[in-house]
Amino acid sequence: MEQGRRERKKAMLLGSFLGDAFVLGAHWIYNVKIIEARFGNYAEPQEPLPGSYHKGKHLGDYTHYGDQTLLLHEYLKERRGAYTEEGWRETWRRHMADYRGYIDRATKESLEAFDRGEARGSASDELGGAARGAPVLYWVEDPWTALEAAVSQSAVTHNSAPSLAATELFARVTLRCLEDAAVELRQALRDSLSAMKREGQDTALLEAYLEKASAAAGLSAAETAAALGQSCHAEHAIPVIMAILLAESDYRPAMQLNARIGGDSATRGMILGAILGARNGMVDLPESWLKAVKRLPKLD
Repeated sequence: MEQGRRERKKAMLLGSFLGDAFVLGAHWIYNVKIIEARFGNYAEPQEPLPGSYHKGKHLGDYTHYGDQTLLLHEYLKERRGAYTEEGWRETWRRHMADYRGYIDRATKESLEAFDRGEARGSASDELGGAARGAPVLYWVEDPWTALEAAVSQSAVTHNSAPSLAATELFARVTLRCLEDAAVELRQALRDSLSAMKREGQDTALLEAYLEKASAAAGLSAAETAAALGQSCHAEHAIPVIMAILLAESDYRPAMQLNARIGGDSATRGMILGAILGARNGMVDLPESWLKAVKRLPKLD
């Protein structure tokens, strides 16, 4: 692997984790006026507000999404990228059964499904599984195998067509950026959709999201939230991610905009962070933000 790609692969991984930690303070705040009043332009990582969903979490911590992604990173690191769905499922199940952070619906339903002996968990259409993709793309060398593993690990807890389509699309965009650091993000999105379509997948809904995102790109945070939505669900999260990518190609302003939009900024931040890290490299990740993160993943 040439030095440039190796460095961007590292940035992909760290950028994803940083995207989660950065938005902790504003995560799941849906009123953009509250975000502005409490955090201004959200220029730096912030402490969660009193009464946050993330009880016991502080500046530099991850949300529950980041915690699960770190678990996947450690699982893959120990096995040097030798992923199996059964192995990941059992690792996730053991860890999350005793997890003391926030338990979202997808986690609760997945644990219940595994207790019933089912091989896959919830049918959530949220992007918590898609957000975990970076460690797979880091540790699994072959791109096609990595893509399959990224979708598989997502299906363990978010086994729905919208969630898996988002997982595949954004993993493809990330790989496209690793392949070519000069690619425009709009082109990376289009290339990834075209590849999925050539393989016989129905991309009509994703293409419609891209059209909506194109119309909203460049709007203010409040306008973006009003136009596209802020929720965890794929119908809102996918076009917001696309709109941010179309509006901001640099890591810092993209993450700041994502935080100001509000809602489920953590899953969006992890996906955005992986893509922008893969394209722009370590030089684009703010050093002071990285220093504030308490548990950056160990790479060797």
